[in-house]
Amino acid sequence: TLSEASDTFDSSDLTLSSGGSLSAFTSTSSTVYTVLYTPTATATTTVETISLAVGAFTDIAGNSNTATSTSISIDTEKPYALQVYAPLSK
Repeated sequence: TLSEASDTFDSSDLTLSSGGSLSAFTSTSSTVYTVLYTPTATATTTVETISLAVGAFTDIAGNSNTATSTSISIDTEKPYALQVYAPLSK
């Protein structure tokens, strides 16, 4: 969510710390945007930081944005069974 309306903000303004990709970038208004993050298939990190550099876009008055970032937790590890019990047959 942006504090002021922008018509120049897009997904190329965002950078990822650990790889992966961003897709399905959509705006629901001139201040609210959503994007889908997908980690790489071989990702081993548990945190991804999505950053926006200073001056990446402008509001409709031409003012540049400030820098910001947010971190999200990711889990790409496949589940596994710790133990399996089977009764003995007689």
